[in-house]
Amino acid sequence: MPASNPSPAALPAPLDADWQPHLALGITGHRAANPAYSAHADAIGEGLGALFARIEAIAAGLPGARGAVRLHSLLVDGTDQLAADHALATGWELAAVLPFGARLNAAINAHPESLGDADALLAGGEPQNPAARAKVVAIRTTTARARVFALADRDSEIAGLWRASLAAPDDIAAARAFDTLASENVALAGRVMIERSDLVIAVWDGRVSNLPGGTGHTVTAALALGAPVLLIDPAQPATWRILTRPEELGHPATLGAAPDWARLEAIIRAAIMVEGWSPAQPSRERWRPRSSRLFGLYRRIERVFSGAPGALGSMRVPYEAPQAIATGSGAAVIAAAAAMPGGDGAVARALADEVLPLYAWADGVANRLADAYRSGMCVNFVLATLAVVVGLAYLPAGMQEEKWGFALAELLLLGGIIALTAAGLRLG
Repeated sequence: MPASNPSPAALPAPLDADWQPHLALGITGHRAANPAYSAHADAIGEGLGALFARIEAIAAGLPGARGAVRLHSLLVDGTDQLAADHALATGWELAAVLPFGARLNAAINAHPESLGDADALLAGGEPQNPAARAKVVAIRTTTARARVFALADRDSEIAGLWRASLAAPDDIAAARAFDTLASENVALAGRVMIERSDLVIAVWDGRVSNLPGGTGHTVTAALALGAPVLLIDPAQPATWRILTRPEELGHPATLGAAPDWARLEAIIRAAIMVEGWSPAQPSRERWRPRSSRLFGLYRRIERVFSGAPGALGSMRVPYEAPQAIATGSGAAVIAAAAAMPGGDGAVARALADEVLPLYAWADGVANRLADAYRSGMCVNFVLATLAVVVGLAYLPAGMQEEKWGFALAELLLLGGIIALTAAGLRLG
């Protein structure tokens, strides 16, 4: 534990001046085999490219914003991969929320036509079919450039069902068993994506919404969870509308209506421009290794009335240092992240280097401020009680002639309450 208070320069990396809020986008849409996608693939690509360029311009134009956009994608073939390529070309960070481990995800989305090609893909090799080979190379290239979070805990079971469906293409039961389990994982990955997105972009024709893991299912889930959806008609990808409630899905779209750029800008601004925040703000609070002696009144009262021993001892509490949490209380979390099936080592490193140090810093600062607030409130309660007692004490004491002195003492006590409250408001 450090013996002295660190300067702002000693804060963990996430708290330096380069750290800032960001816009998190999610993407969902039709797969490459869907007729609505395949018939307008080029136009969809152009529409997404223009939309992403405009979003980047809006985000970059906000005060203090520098590259503050991240795209979350399941990297399913079709819209997801197309959007991921545009995001990387725009310079955004790509976060891949994969419904399967990276190898199984690439294999399934390459759509091999034979069991031999499927086994080659599952082994990390390349299929004989040229189309499948081109697809898997593209998927692997994109995945390598993304920060990956994969739901790989059921990979062996899903891979077995997939192989069985390929080995017997006419076996409806085998195909249904694979589709059911795979759809469950895709739906779960979609929820993970939604929960981390400020805005979900969907390329959807609005026809099917009850297929778990499908585009319509993801759109309705996003709206139910409170995430706004920018809905793009694949037949007219240059136009779009923003939905915020599930009920709006039943409203007919206004064909040819101009995109609501003002509403989109408001969503982007709300995500990036946090009220009262600035890149230098974290440095205003100094992290300290232990609680303050001055603000220990609340802890002492709590100790006395709880009957715990040591009510008269020191109330100072040590805080775990940001630079020590990765090897201390957070070691088990990092180890679990590193041991996840199909886990991305970058995620575990980010936990150790960015997330947990930020948590330790915020936890230490919050605990110290909480002690100050609670102890200040306790002092105010004591001063208020004394003000009432002192203000009336002249009566039982029979000192009516000296009433002014008691009134003055009461006024001073009330002034102390006001001063303490004002100091808390100013420093808070």
